[in-house]
Amino acid sequence: MLAETTPAAGLQRRRRANGSIEWETVSGLVQVVHNFGAAAVVGGSVAMLTSLWEAQRQRQVAQLVLAGWLTQALSGVGFGALSFHY
Repeated sequence: MLAETTPAAGLQRRRRANGSIEWETVSGLVQVVHNFGAAAVVGGSVAMLTSLWEAQRQRQVAQLVLAGWLTQALSGVGFGALSFHY
């Protein structure tokens, strides 16, 4: 059974009667993080293929792509943890 929705930091969060946040809310947040990681991986890779930057800029973009892959891995673990918990 759901309690009323309460505004928190400008967001509507649905809570269960026991005070825990619903699965859909947590899953949605993990999905947003996962999508940002995917955008960094794809965008950085395409940028590296289509441009002729100096070495320093290429290292920065490579670090962005690496951060994207790490974000993908961690959000994948988050999806697994959510599946196990709920």
